[in-house]
Amino acid sequence: MTLPDDAAPAPDLSWSEMLCRLHRRVHAAVADCGRAGAGTRNAKGDDVKLFDLAANDAAVACLKELAIPLIVQSEEAEPVEIGRGRPRYRLILDPVDGSDNWAHRLPLSALSCAVLPLDAPLHPDHVEAAVVGPLDEGTPLVALKGLGVRRGEARIGTSGAQHLAEAVISIELNHFSPPPEIARIMAEAGAVRSYGCASMALAQVASGATD
Repeated sequence: MTLPDDAAPAPDLSWSEMLCRLHRRVHAAVADCGRAGAGTRNAKGDDVKLFDLAANDAAVACLKELAIPLIVQSEEAEPVEIGRGRPRYRLILDPVDGSDNWAHRLPLSALSCAVLPLDAPLHPDHVEAAVVGPLDEGTPLVALKGLGVRRGEARIGTSGAQHLAEAVISIELNHFSPPPEIARIMAEAGAVRSYGCASMALAQVASGATD
């Protein structure tokens, strides 16, 4: 899927290529940065760490170099308009999803971002392209509207599980006790996991590792 002619510096630049470049830059930035805190908080009230800021700066710098007109809305900064011409798309960015995992050297943290038309509601139905790029490895999952999800050249798919009693499910339990209906689902499921990284939990579902 290529970008519209008036949205990209070259007509053969695809969303997939753009998102993979973005992942490589962020991957390199966090690898070169320490894991300590920076003592600030983002709009959600979460701690912003040095690697969060480094990853955000690397992502924005990469997008500026590509010169694609976009509105970038990051968890770690105010919205910014980049590129040449009138933006037609917005990029929703979490440069380090699972920051606490990364800070504590736990598994599962990722670059997470999605591209939507600027005039469309913020809803999954309107996402044109998205990436979940693990920060501890080099191959991201890239999804393109109507074309499914790939890890590199490999097409991936969900498990197709039909019964809750046989399913491995993921539920985030940060800062709250599960209400009765969620507790019932957890009790009936085959297994329950909590990964501390929403985008990687979704990627596990997309690839069939969880149900």
